[in-house]
Amino acid sequence: MFRRLRLRLTLLYLLAAMLLTALINGGVYILLRFSFQAAADQALERKVALGAQALGLATPSARQPGFSGTEDGEGEPGASVWTQPEAAEGEDRYDAELAPVFIVPLDALGNPVSVAAGAAAPVAPDEDALRAATGSGRDLRTLVLPDGSRYRLLTTRVLTPSGDVYLQAGRSLADQEAILQRSLLGMFILSAVIVVLLGWGSWLLAGRSLIPAQEAWEKQQAFVANAGHELRTPLTLLRASAEVAQRKLGPASPGRPLLEDVLREADHMAGLVEDLLLLSRLDAGAVRLESEPVDVGDLLRDVAAPVEHLAQDRSLRLELNATPAWARGDRARLRQVVLVLLDNALRHVPAGGWIRVECKQEGQTAILTVTDNGTGIAPEHLPHVFDRFYSGDAGGSTGSGLGLSIARSLVQAMHGEIRIESRPGEGTRVTVSLPGDSHARPA
Repeated sequence: MFRRLRLRLTLLYLLAAMLLTALINGGVYILLRFSFQAAADQALERKVALGAQALGLATPSARQPGFSGTEDGEGEPGASVWTQPEAAEGEDRYDAELAPVFIVPLDALGNPVSVAAGAAAPVAPDEDALRAATGSGRDLRTLVLPDGSRYRLLTTRVLTPSGDVYLQAGRSLADQEAILQRSLLGMFILSAVIVVLLGWGSWLLAGRSLIPAQEAWEKQQAFVANAGHELRTPLTLLRASAEVAQRKLGPASPGRPLLEDVLREADHMAGLVEDLLLLSRLDAGAVRLESEPVDVGDLLRDVAAPVEHLAQDRSLRLELNATPAWARGDRARLRQVVLVLLDNALRHVPAGGWIRVECKQEGQTAILTVTDNGTGIAPEHLPHVFDRFYSGDAGGSTGSGLGLSIARSLVQAMHGEIRIESRPGEGTRVTVSLPGDSHARPA
């Protein structure tokens, strides 16, 4: 039990660490991408300025940032002159090395108007960018070519005495994409190493945090086991003494009913002690269960024979539909589970009612059901019927409140599942699903 809890805590710690690592790596990646894009845009702006000067286009649109004033007070209203400061010595060569940019001057129809300065354009003029720059004077976008390559494209409108000219400057993002991919690979490898280290640390931390709880649980288990063993002897002596005293009394003696009560309570206490010991051993994993093919139908027929007499004494009808259904488990423990379910049904079905026991094979699963038309279980009690010593009006509990707890622990130990459905006044249905054994079926 504590190993599973430790594993869950480790996974929880690891999930939190992975989420934090993913957030950090995602933030770093976004910052890198944003920084690269900003650097590319700055390089495009710089190259447009230098290209315009080289081509003699020095009267850009007033809507273009970086321009102000007029050169001679003439021209179209709103025209402005380029105010870009002169490049520092070596800056042009430095920019060209870091950001190889192509510049193409175009007319409004997208036709080149002169030989561009700089590298030859590897992409055709983008008409959408031209139309956007016609209205706003400037357009900046990212192009994705059919081959998957990406380009950053800046389109700027400038005014010349002969009309509008559009400068399209572009830069390939292949180098940035390569750097980002290498960065992603590096972050992935680093994250994998961090996750492994954090997983190991989380396992150790979870183990250390569970040590006090595990020690307390082991002490509780030892106490229950020791108390059960210590109670066996006085209960046996008490019952033996009551039987001796009962035999010495006559049938009409007034003390005889009292001794019968003592014997009945002694039997009840002995059963409770046995149940506690069994639960303690189940919790500790000390119950050795066989794993063998079991014909559930044959088991039900074997169990139903003695139970049917009890049902008749209480004016109940026991219905049995025991078709062959093979499961893999412990026959003796599965018999104990069936007896617990039938005992619960007998306790809570009024005279004239019925109890139906069925089994069937569904693929690789054997299904066992016990259904009755008894008093049922209130919705607020239904989630707690498997709790130990639960004594609410939960019709699924036995006299000691341990019956269904034992049944669930035994079914889970056989890698099965047990569930209960009930409605007040309509009855209860308990379903046990066990792993099947198709190889044991008769040919």
